[in-house]
Amino acid sequence: MTKHLLKTKILIVTTIFLFSTTSCDNKEDVKQNNTNNVYRLNNEDVNRASNIIKIKDTEIQAKRISFTSKPYIETAPEEPYLEYESLLASQDLTIEIDSRTSHILDQTYEQNIQYLNDLNLFTSTELATVTIFKDELLNTKNFDTSITNFENAILSLPMTNKKLQRFYNFIDGLKVMNEYDPDFFKGNSFTSKSNGLFGSCLSASIGVGIAFVGLATIEVGSFGLATGVAVAGFIWASAEWGAACKGTGKKRLYPAHIDKSQEKTSRNFLILDENGDLIESPIYISYVPKIK
Repeated sequence: MTKHLLKTKILIVTTIFLFSTTSCDNKEDVKQNNTNNVYRLNNEDVNRASNIIKIKDTEIQAKRISFTSKPYIETAPEEPYLEYESLLASQDLTIEIDSRTSHILDQTYEQNIQYLNDLNLFTSTELATVTIFKDELLNTKNFDTSITNFENAILSLPMTNKKLQRFYNFIDGLKVMNEYDPDFFKGNSFTSKSNGLFGSCLSASIGVGIAFVGLATIEVGSFGLATGVAVAGFIWASAEWGAACKGTGKKRLYPAHIDKSQEKTSRNFLILDENGDLIESPIYISYVPKIK
């Protein structure tokens, strides 16, 4: 435990040094990084989003009971994507996914961080800040303190409003997960333990979460509750079924064949503008209100 805390402190000092060596121009950009420029979920939104996921989870548990006479592997490997899609539909959201993103569910935290780095979706400093947060959470199991420290660190980094919004989508998604299952980040729940793989599962969930907000474009008008459901729902599904979490290497969030109406097809996997913000992304979520 002492070694882990020492490692975390060293990473924090290193990141603070990187913050302090940014240019004067960047310092002006840092001042613009505040919550007035992005949409945030309030406490009521977080609670409502977590309840939506709880309802879906209860439905799934009921389905599992009906399948008790059959081996789990024969009944559930393709459920996660469909259940996640159903969760989104309950909020009038539709999703298009490029199947080339499916491997993020099978990868470790380190692999997903490297993947995001290779795609230039986040800077090395931004990703180092995510790792500091992950390590602090693993060491302390204190979600409130860890997420507050992470928010403060993110606000100290120069980035565009679009990038900042992505980070807050990630932060709010984690808050929804914590409200949904307070024990998830403490290693006391069945999902978070994952047969004793607490550290691996929590790390993998954070890696999947940051990969999702990095790869996804969420067009839901004024953001709000729907964004929290979209992000937290993806983390929830990955924690429940992801191979990196379960340690099986066999279960995926996406079915082997995604229905063509839901698969995002494009010659370009993703396109970034001159600021590093997404112009075209492999995961696209949009709000389509139902006709009453």
